[in-house]
Amino acid sequence: MQILLYNNIMTFYIPYNNILSMGQITLKGYVCERCKHKWVPRDKKKPMVCPKCKSPYWDRKKKILIK
Repeated sequence: MQILLYNNIMTFYIPYNNILSMGQITLKGYVCERCKHKWVPRDKKKPMVCPKCKSPYWDRKKKILIK
C-alpha cells in the first residue's frame, strides 16, 4: 500500500491481486495537522473536526509562539 499526501488530502494506492485480473483502488482521505491522524471520510463533505483529537482546526498547522 502506498500513501500520498497533497493539500491535506491523503490518497491510498492499494494493489488488488486476483487470479483473473489485476487492478488498483484509490481512496481519498484526510490528515489532521494537529495530531497527524489519517482517516477516510464517510461522506463527501469536508469534516468539521478530527475524529481522534476532536479539533475543529484539524486542517490548519499549529502556530508556535516563540518568546
